[in-house]
Formats: sequence, C-alpha cells, structure tokens
Amino acid sequence: MSAALPPLLKGVASEDEIHTVLGGMPHNVTIEMDLALWEVARRAEPHREMLLGTPSSEGVTRYTYTDGDDRYVITYTRHSDLTAAKFIDDLKGPKKAAAKLVGFDGAYLRFTGELRVERYRGEALVERHVDDALWELMYFGKAHA
Repeated sequence: MSAALPPLLKGVASEDEIHTVLGGMPHNVTIEMDLALWEVARRAEPHREMLLGTPSSEGVTRYTYTDGDDRYVITYTRHSDLTAAKFIDDLKGPKKAAAKLVGFDGAYLRFTGELRVERYRGEALVERHVDDALWELMYFGKAHA
C-alpha cells in the first residue's frame, strides 16, 4: 500500500477500505494472479470431473498421460501443508448459510513435498526426475476430502 494514502484518508476511509481500493488498481499483482488463475480454471473445465476427483487429503496425488508408446506419470508426495483455506470461511450472513445449504466446500490448498516425473516406453522406465516442489490446488466446487 502506498505510504502516503493512509494519512491523506484518515477519517475518510478505513484501512480495510483503502486495501480494497488499492487491490482493484490496474497492474496489481494479486489481481493479475487472480485473472491468470481464472484463465487456468476456464481452460481446465473439460477436465472438471478428473480434477474434482483428486484426493486432496491423501499424501500422494498421481496423474498419468499416455502418448502412443510413451506413458508419463507425475507423482506428488505431500510432506507439509502451507495453506488450507476453505472459501466458505470468508463468507458471512445469508451467503454463508446458502453456501452451507448447497454443500459448497471449495478450497485453496498449498503444500510442499516431492515431485516425481517418470516416462515409460511400454513397461520400461526410460527417464525419471525427482525434486522438491510446491503444489497448489484450487477447488471451485464440491471438493472431495
């Protein structure tokens, strides 16, 4: 936040109101990240059922992709949670009641662990890469625990 704004707006706007206004300014990193996430979510729509079925509460998440004779397996082993935010916790009043009524439990999860990418040709492992990683999952609908 610009250091000059709070003194100029003292008695005119609360600190929360100032944060809200500044958050909507052009080229705000948070807004740009939100728009980028929205674009990812829009492009992921054809894969919605697979994404909603991702077992976020388990310690291992695995995706497999096949391309001809090659099969790629991406495995993430979760070690430590950094963030586990349920969107419903930010709602108040009637919106929160309605969200509970329809069973909404969308969430944003961020955690660390090990990422393993493997490439198989037929049944033979031909390539493997393993490293530490940061992983994020965002659910906009009914998340599976």
